[in-house]
Amino acid sequence: MWRTNNWRSALAIILAYPQQTQRLVDDLKISSLTLQRWVRGEENPYREQVQELLHALPQHQSRLLPLLAEEFEGMTLHTREIEDIPSIFYAQVLRGSTTIPITIRFWSLASIVLQQVLTQLDPYRTGLLLRVARFLPPGADGKLHCLREAIIQGTAPWEEDTTQNAILLGAESLAGQALTEVHLIVINSCDDDCLLPTTLHKHEVSMLAFPIKRGNRVAGAFLVSSTQEGYFTPSRLSLIHRYTDLLTLTFESEDFYEPDMLDLAVMPGAAEQQRQLSTFRQRVAALLKQAAREQQSLNTMQAEIQIWQQFADEFRLQTS
Repeated sequence: MWRTNNWRSALAIILAYPQQTQRLVDDLKISSLTLQRWVRGEENPYREQVQELLHALPQHQSRLLPLLAEEFEGMTLHTREIEDIPSIFYAQVLRGSTTIPITIRFWSLASIVLQQVLTQLDPYRTGLLLRVARFLPPGADGKLHCLREAIIQGTAPWEEDTTQNAILLGAESLAGQALTEVHLIVINSCDDDCLLPTTLHKHEVSMLAFPIKRGNRVAGAFLVSSTQEGYFTPSRLSLIHRYTDLLTLTFESEDFYEPDMLDLAVMPGAAEQQRQLSTFRQRVAALLKQAAREQQSLNTMQAEIQIWQQFADEFRLQTS
């Protein structure tokens, strides 16, 4: 998190990363020595360079703008607007929703959407984590007790694809709260005192959960996390909302449930879940072998859902 009260100190933090320095050198067509003179207060940027500096660092605009405006009084500064979702991408997702086989439709389409989100919202790879969580099928009591992280993608410091580290989310999670209220939840600053410590991913500072819904029915949540404090500006929220609407096309009609079916349980913390989930693949393989011996029809996807259900039941007993 930044703890600065002037733009020069903020720029010094940015220049600690060589790739950021090179980007400013290239975009502003100045030397790294000039940047250091700005930091030390030995030289001031020209008026047009102030605006170029702001545009060259889109991921830092929300922090730099008030600091620059304070020193350069009377100068009209503006941030570069985030572009809308390209119309050609809408067409690509719509076409995929009707042509991709149902067995791989969710995974294929959701992966494409998340890649586009990363390209548009984190072009400089400063740290964005995206997760699509979906409900496990209702339990024997007809209620929905938890969600699973079905697809996870991100940029450094997170791995590009961390789906193998997926966990279950319940009432304790941001996704659970958003779905219980059927409303967006945003946290623009999270430190050691954050209210959701057990479900935090390392490096998360700002985070949100958008319910994925069709009409009044819900299928899961779109979770976005950033390494930056105050990341979710109004323009970013609006764009993420539109991407959440696109994600509804990756789900089938039967994946959506009435909100009164929710009875979310509390799941263990992420570290404890991942310790126990280390046996997930072995249990799936064992279930498939058992089905083959008994000549039952069971594919890998069905076996995985059954094992997720088993873990969900075990976790509920642990936290009850």
